[in-house]
Amino acid sequence: MTPSDIETARAFVACEGWAWPWGCGRDGGLPAVWFDQFANRWRHATAAGHGMAEVLPDITDPRVLGWLLYLVRRAWSDQTIYCATGDPSAFDDTERRAQVGGLAFDCGEGETEAEALLAALQAAPTEKS
Repeated sequence: MTPSDIETARAFVACEGWAWPWGCGRDGGLPAVWFDQFANRWRHATAAGHGMAEVLPDITDPRVLGWLLYLVRRAWSDQTIYCATGDPSAFDDTERRAQVGGLAFDCGEGETEAEALLAALQAAPTEKS
């Protein structure tokens, strides 16, 4: 994962709507990563990775993106929400972008699917509002 991906993953974990899926970071579960201070690099988390200070979802994995879409749908109480990437002309700029929306509204946009899903999760209505 890139440094930008790491920051996006940290932002997901900090969101009010965040929830770890069962088995994430364990053998057979959704992939996660952790920072190995001794090797000074991120490694994939497994059941053998005890004592991990910070574990983050691997937002580059399609299975994790599916979990993130589930969290967005749950936060918005809308099962019609989808994530789509499109060519630049669809977004009135020159960058390839991703967009998250439902049948009646758009709720997030970003340069990557993960960033668009993060924007949608952060914009979701909360129980307090």
